[in-house]
Amino acid sequence: MKYCPICGQRIPSDAIYCMRCEGSDPEAVLYEFEDRPTDSLKAASFLIPLVGLILFIMNYNTKPESAVTYGKYALTGFILGSAVTAISFTAAFTYFTTV
Repeated sequence: MKYCPICGQRIPSDAIYCMRCEGSDPEAVLYEFEDRPTDSLKAASFLIPLVGLILFIMNYNTKPESAVTYGKYALTGFILGSAVTAISFTAAFTYFTTV
């Protein structure tokens, strides 16, 4: 997978210049790297959704697949955390109003 070093756009592997910025820098070399999210950052994104949001924003242009994964984990962690909190408050409210 190749990315433009100027705009970060994902480009086809056989391309010689970026279609988005049209190779505005002729000296720039298109680079190729493995875009794979790490397990530890996925766990951090799930447990602390703000970390996932920050990772999403930081990696959106340079590592789009990792960014989307971190964003999904952060959103899942936020939704589950909100659900657990709502259930806990409901249970506590129900308990204390009946006592």
